Amino acid sequence: RQREAESRAQAFAKAKAEQHSSAGQIPAAPANFQNVDNTKKLVHLRVHLASEFGDSVFVSGSVTDLGNWDPQKALPLKWTASDVWSADVPIN
Repeated sequence: RQREAESRAQAFAKAKAEQHSSAGQIPAAPANFQNVDNTKKLVHLRVHLASEFGDSVFVSGSVTDLGNWDPQKALPLKWTASDVWSADVPIN
């Protein structure tokens, strides 16, 4: 499963990079956030995803705090009740 997840993450990163280079700019997804300080905002990530025991969910993105599209540096989400995976991360 780990290899499959890494492969999917790499394919996703490659597709996003291709989309970014061909479209000029990736549109931002809406997010729930609050100010942490003058330079960072605390982003509350929530994903509803049915999963099996032992599964892991990661988020990768174009900023350092989300691993710069590198699956090895992606942010792990924590499982909560009702199959909601979440994380709160300060982002520039």
